[in-house]
Amino acid sequence: MIWLFGGFAILEYIIYFRHNPHFFQGDTIFWFYRRHRTISDFLMSFFKLDPGWYRPLTDKTIQSLFYPVFGFEPAGYRVVQYLLFMSVIFAMYELAFIVSRSKRVAVIASLLFGVHTVNAYTTYDVAFVPELTFTFFYVCAAGAYLRYRDSHGRRFFFSSIACFVASLCSKESAVTLPVMVVALDLILNRAALRDAIAAARAHLIILVLYIVLVVGYLGVQRPAFRAILDRPGPEVAYRLALDRTILINADYGLSWAFNIPRGWQTESRHMDPWAITFLKFFRTAVVLLGLWLMFRPERRIVIAALAWFFIAILPALPLFEHFVPSYLFCPLVGLSIGIAAIADAAYGKIAKYSPAVAALALIAPLTLLAGICAIAARNDAQDNRMLGWSSRLASNSLSALKAKYPVLPSNTTIYFSNAGEPGLSWDTSDGELFKIAYGDESIRTLYWDWGVVITKELLERGPLIVMKYDQFHFTDVTKEFLAASEPPVGYQVRPEYRLAITPDVAKRGEKYWLSIAGIEDSDVTLHYSVDGSPVRAVTAHFDNHHQASFDVSDQTHKGLYKFVGFRKAGTEDWIQAAASIRID
Repeated sequence: MIWLFGGFAILEYIIYFRHNPHFFQGDTIFWFYRRHRTISDFLMSFFKLDPGWYRPLTDKTIQSLFYPVFGFEPAGYRVVQYLLFMSVIFAMYELAFIVSRSKRVAVIASLLFGVHTVNAYTTYDVAFVPELTFTFFYVCAAGAYLRYRDSHGRRFFFSSIACFVASLCSKESAVTLPVMVVALDLILNRAALRDAIAAARAHLIILVLYIVLVVGYLGVQRPAFRAILDRPGPEVAYRLALDRTILINADYGLSWAFNIPRGWQTESRHMDPWAITFLKFFRTAVVLLGLWLMFRPERRIVIAALAWFFIAILPALPLFEHFVPSYLFCPLVGLSIGIAAIADAAYGKIAKYSPAVAALALIAPLTLLAGICAIAARNDAQDNRMLGWSSRLASNSLSALKAKYPVLPSNTTIYFSNAGEPGLSWDTSDGELFKIAYGDESIRTLYWDWGVVITKELLERGPLIVMKYDQFHFTDVTKEFLAASEPPVGYQVRPEYRLAITPDVAKRGEKYWLSIAGIEDSDVTLHYSVDGSPVRAVTAHFDNHHQASFDVSDQTHKGLYKFVGFRKAGTEDWIQAAASIRID
């Protein structure tokens, strides 16, 4: 077994960790900034949300422990990530053996789980420690519980309880464990429903206490639950929806479960058509063989595996426009065991006639599957918007700043002209990356896509740096940017004057209209920026209907226009605006 585990360790290292010393993505930087500074901070995290989540064991523990040692050097954190990931693989192997009583099933299940494309996420960096840790304790809790029901050993019972509590403190999705162990008891042990519930009463009591204290009292993700009744806009990142969202997410999840790419989240895998065809064939074969297995004793393993998948994925299914492949990590534990049981049964059937053919029929598709998944996962880790794309943006922006400005004066403002990458604020955690790197809380970071421009107050605050983004490169353009801009002014907030633009998009040969309530029959000077450009000015006449029209001609520059302020003729006050239009 040592040689087997050693082989797994080498395989996982080659796929996910070899020659992969990338920087950190946006969520990781977010938690670096909020890392614990003292033991007291860590202990207090068990009694509060942070922010909106209850994950005191995982959200920033690794960052807190190792930042004083490693700083922003990724290599040390990659070692930690590797050890955590391998711990899940070994725990999963043990669970597969408990369920199937077969080492071959456990080995196949571990291989399927270990090479799955979702691991591009979970192995990427410490932002995914909650997923790894919660799954590790979840699997250990389920395995210990099955051993307890088989042997009635109290040590297994208490181990299951301890792992369940640890899983709850790692990620909220652990709430499904009591339902999971009851389902496994019913399916695998053929226990009566009343007996299964009675045996899991301690787990159920802990779940009730968790719901009362963490969900009810602390209010974990309360805005997400409120969104069920009154769906807000994108300002609420996590929104729950008890509607067709569940079916849509389940549909996507079932494709991702078999490594089949769907949606923008998986475009970066860059799979060849033949590989996708093979994956679809593999899925069809699994389904057909699974139906065949329903008439054999091994059907209980397959049914238990399906129950695991759907129970474990249930908390993520209502997420509106926020369902990502990494949420399949724990559900795939069960599905991998089920597919392994199907493969083992098919192997056994064929081996009765020809052991050599059986071995080939088992090894060949698994080898091809592993190769396809390994390449896809490497591509995903490099080019996925949440992973390699994000970390390159963070790394390059910091490197460009450090190269030009090894030290920054206090109260420095960093302004990014980032029209080509509107999500840059997430990748740099709203500028918290630079506060950490320079060790200065007075540093302020602003982004063009926020609708922010350089104002008089901004220049008076302290030094200003303007960085322009272009194809992962960042260039200091402070002097030329300010020289090309209209003289900076201060914009007043005046709710009675609201600038609106219709339509949202206009093409050449069309018109668009600006309207300002409260202004009529007057000339107005407007400040705007196009695709991150310096502030420009245009004067227009607003008629008695509070409107001014603009023709889109061949000379009109294409791009996203952001109108940030305006001044009525004969007045001195500049009024803040926030309206935009895209010219195609």
